Amino acid sequence: MKKSTKIMLIVFSCLFAVGFVTASIDAALTGFNYKFFNTTDFKKVSYTPEGEFNSIYISAADGNVEFYRSDDGKCRIECMENEDIKHSAEISGGALNIKRESNGVFGINFGGVRDAYDIKIYLPENSYRSLSAESDSGDVLVPEGFDFSQVRIYTKSGDASVKSSCGELLLVQTV
Repeated sequence: MKKSTKIMLIVFSCLFAVGFVTASIDAALTGFNYKFFNTTDFKKVSYTPEGEFNSIYISAADGNVEFYRSDDGKCRIECMENEDIKHSAEISGGALNIKRESNGVFGINFGGVRDAYDIKIYLPENSYRSLSAESDSGDVLVPEGFDFSQVRIYTKSGDASVKSSCGELLLVQTV
């Protein structure tokens, strides 16, 4: 190996070590509260898609997906958005489709607050044909009081909790 390559590797290793130690000290000084480092402004957004649906499809990259019973008999989706994170919620073909769309670098957003990625879904009915939810790093929480014929939940690093009744199929896949 060339002498210049060795020197470059040593300098890089030293700079990396200094950066790692500095970041660790900063995190420790804030009590590992990463909300302190947040520089993005989120605003609470509520979607109220109109129409009837019997199936629910959710694609959420990060954050928890939580279901609640609607008090006013209308479907409502609450989430946080900023200039890089947007959601869509529409009813088509008898299905409620909820999707998180990210404009971050390679689909990754930095500096966000963990709770800011959560999606809360308020459902007007108790019974639905199917539920399909995907989340990369969030939990999917389906409480008691709902009836589904089929439930499919996929999450890479989150938890899944299904306390509702499932008539035909319950498929939960986590990594």
